[in-house]
Amino acid sequence: DLRRADYLLLLETGTSVLDDETRTAPPSLLMEVMEVREAIDEATDGGALEALVAANDARVVDAKARLRAEVDGGDLEAASNVVVELNFYGKIEGEAL
Repeated sequence: DLRRADYLLLLETGTSVLDDETRTAPPSLLMEVMEVREAIDEATDGGALEALVAANDARVVDAKARLRAEVDGGDLEAASNVVVELNFYGKIEGEAL
């Protein structure tokens, strides 16, 4: 889904969001990701880790819905920002598993 969204944005804007090294994530997203990563590192049992993964999954579902809405509404800049967000959530999932 993430690569497909990035490719569609590339076709529309001429720029790959995931390859754009000048694009920065909002500080609030960076803080959220940092806090989740710390919680993953501090998780002491499988239940705590499962709860963190479930919360991340919920963030992904929400972000995908927002991505669809932004693309359907033609706001490609907002859609690009959601792709960045989804990229971070994917990294969290990889760290948790």
